[in-house]
Amino acid sequence: MSIVKIKDKTFETSISAEEIAKRVKELAQQLSKDFEGKNPLFLAVLNGSFIFAADLMREITIPCEISFVKLASYQGTTSTGKIKEVIDRYQRGFVRSYRRHRRGYRGEWSDDEADDRDVRYP
Repeated sequence: MSIVKIKDKTFETSISAEEIAKRVKELAQQLSKDFEGKNPLFLAVLNGSFIFAADLMREITIPCEISFVKLASYQGTTSTGKIKEVIDRYQRGFVRSYRRHRRGYRGEWSDDEADDRDVRYP
């Protein structure tokens, strides 16, 4: 495997980019099959998952949606042992939309609407 240097840290890769891409494609194919005929909402945990989530969404072949949640369990460099959800003003709009989505509605909003804490449904 190769050596990667980021700032003052050195890492040895254990899985190649090609192997990861292959597995992401396999996972997307399985999810597309499992959720065929549905409109799943995928949730990804920020910040670490955003690249994986983007790669996965590129490979999904069915209609779907994605949103992100931000969780925190660290204070500085030490784990608190408790997970808390970090909600910002955009996610407040998502939470309302998600609740309606689960009841069968399809909500959409723009950044401006989320700023106003107003979610509109067609």
